[in-house]
Order: sequence, then C-alpha cells, then structure tokens
Amino acid sequence: MEEKKIKKLIKKFKRERKLNFLHEDKFDFETCLEEIIKVLRTGRLDILEGMAHREFEQQFAEWIGAKEAVFVNSGTAALFCVLRASGIGPGDEVIIPPFTFMATASCILHTNAIPRFADIETVTYNMDPEDAISKINSKTKAIIPVHLGGMPQDIGPLKDACEDRGILLLEDACQAHGAKYNGKMVGTIGDAGTFSFFPSKNMTTGEGGMIVTDNEELAEQCRIIRHHGETAWYKFARLGWHLRPTELTAAIGLAELKNLKRYIRSRQQAWFYLTENLQDVKGITPPGVPDYAEPSCNWWGGIVSPGDVGAEDTQEYTNWLNKKNAFTKTIYPKPIYQTVVFREGDSFLPEPLPEYPDGLCPVCEDLNKRLIAIDTHPGITKEHCDFIIERFHAVAKGN
Repeated sequence: MEEKKIKKLIKKFKRERKLNFLHEDKFDFETCLEEIIKVLRTGRLDILEGMAHREFEQQFAEWIGAKEAVFVNSGTAALFCVLRASGIGPGDEVIIPPFTFMATASCILHTNAIPRFADIETVTYNMDPEDAISKINSKTKAIIPVHLGGMPQDIGPLKDACEDRGILLLEDACQAHGAKYNGKMVGTIGDAGTFSFFPSKNMTTGEGGMIVTDNEELAEQCRIIRHHGETAWYKFARLGWHLRPTELTAAIGLAELKNLKRYIRSRQQAWFYLTENLQDVKGITPPGVPDYAEPSCNWWGGIVSPGDVGAEDTQEYTNWLNKKNAFTKTIYPKPIYQTVVFREGDSFLPEPLPEYPDGLCPVCEDLNKRLIAIDTHPGITKEHCDFIIERFHAVAKGN
C-alpha cells in the first residue's frame, strides 16, 4: 500500500473517531467487583443454576449485532464447539492461515478433520483470499479466516466462495473484538464467529470465549455440546464436553463489556500513533490499513528489514530494541505446520497427517522471521508510545 494512502487513511480514521489516550489502568476493578459481588450474593456460581452468563450472552449479542451468543470457557473451546456442532469430522478438510495461534489448527485436529493451509498477505498479515479459494476441493467443509491482531480479514471473497459451495465460514475473531469489515462487526459476517476473553485480548474474563451466530439451531447445538451433550437430566443427545464457564467469569465479562468501547478506542489511538510515527523509520515497515478495515488493534505489528540497519537478523534487531526497553516481541516465530505437532503428526487420526513441506506458504514463512509486535493495551500513554518510537529511531541511526 502506498505510504501517502496509509497516512491519509490514518488521519481520516483518527479525525472521525476523535481518539485520545486514556491515561488510565486497563482493568476497571470497581465495576468488576460490583458484578462479582452480585453473583456471590445469589449463591449460584455455576451456569446450570445462575443467570449472569445468560445476561452476559444477551448483552454481548446485542453489542455485536448477532441473534445468538454462547459463552464457553475459552476461545479454543468456541472454535471447537462450532466445528463439532456443524458436523465437521473424519475425512473433512478445513482451510486456515498458518500465521495464527495453535488453537485455530488444534480445534480441527480434535474433530479428526485435517487442516489445510493458505498463505497470508503482507498488508494485514491475514489469509490471502485468492490462495484460500484455490485450496478448496471436494473434501473442504470449512474455512476459518483469522482477524489477526484486530485487523479484519478481507472476508468478502471468502464469504462468496463459501456460500456458492455450501462451505462453513467460521470467523476466528479471538483477537478482534469490535473490529469492522465494511462497517459490519467481524464475527457476524460468516456462519459463526468466535471470541477469546484471555487477559491479552480486548476484553477479558480471565479465561473464556464466546460464540456468536444468527443460526438458532447451531447455537442450541453449541449449548448442548458445552454441557456434555446433555439436553435434560441424564438425557445425552450427542457427544459433548465440559466447556462451561462459571458465573464469576460471566460477572467479569459484564463489567468488561461496559468498558469495551473505550478500551478499543485507546488501543486504536496507540496503534495509529505508532503507525503514523514509524512510517519513515529505517528498518521497520508499519502495517497497512485497507479501505474496508476498521481495526480494533489488539497488538501492533511491523515488518523488520534487519539488513537496513546493520542487524544480522530480526532477533538481533529486537535485542537492540529491547536493550533500550522498547518492549517488542515476536508473535509467531514459525508457521503452524512447522511445529512439532505437525512435523511429528501428533493427532488422533487413524492415518498420518499429510506432509506440510517447507515453502508451502512462502509469504508466511518470510513474515514469521521478520514480524515484530508491540502490545497496545488500554493503559498505554502517548509518553509510552513516544518512548518506543524514540528507540526505533535510535536503532535506525545505529545508537
């Protein structure tokens, strides 16, 4: 994406949303304690008897614009639950990007289906729609695009391809609460969307996840799977698992939801400030912002060109930054298919996993080696960002 276009989009985004640094802590302890105390006073701490989880589901569904929401105990459980409820199983294939957390792939293996990997693109670090569509075959039963780091996937072409072929489109929005694609909340574009409430996400319940969908039957099946497959006392309609959260985690979710909008605004402010002020720094290429995207900015990621600043590799470049307390990190050091799980075929499948050779996704393999990240949590201030930017400039100048 052209540099002038990026700067123009950034200025437009900031102007329209009047973004400001919050200068406050990430966690709203008072509101959280109020909601927890409400639950404790009921004496009902599990979701079989309590009502807080239902209130949380209803409020989250209303906030995101979905008919149904199902609260589970992790984002991983949310992905797995939708796949099982959709009938994904042995012999099926699911297309995913290799530049994501292991859960996107492991949930497929736990259904005894096979992950197929589509390469990513360099502007958003998300799955390349053209490559994903080219990987569809007669065994493909689902595509899981990941809205990585809060940056919306270019999901329009995938949605069209899935609808034409009757394929499940499951959005992994675990890092993307509040992100929008052409004005529509991610997670509500495909057949279902999943979110994580791990502490590093845009909102947290400590541990937890949410499934959103407009399909009432799919939501009901997810609720059944969440509770051991039980539909009534000792009536087990299908194989299920213990994927239930607690009423206390729901209470934290209710508190976090009240603050989510301003948390996202703060992340956006930091993300766009870093992007704008690192445009001309030698050795680092900030992310791009496509016209369709309104990112919710879970973390900031830039592509390193270590040779431009005399570094041997990205690790040496990051070491220089971190010695100056710039607090950068790598996100995913290798594609998922190069991990031990896939190299050694650790699965429940009766036959070995397919071979995933080096060079399968060349763009991903390159970015795995060169992408570094900065946390953009709500507590970050302009002073913090200026400190980080100054360190990037110092490294670029060889200081």
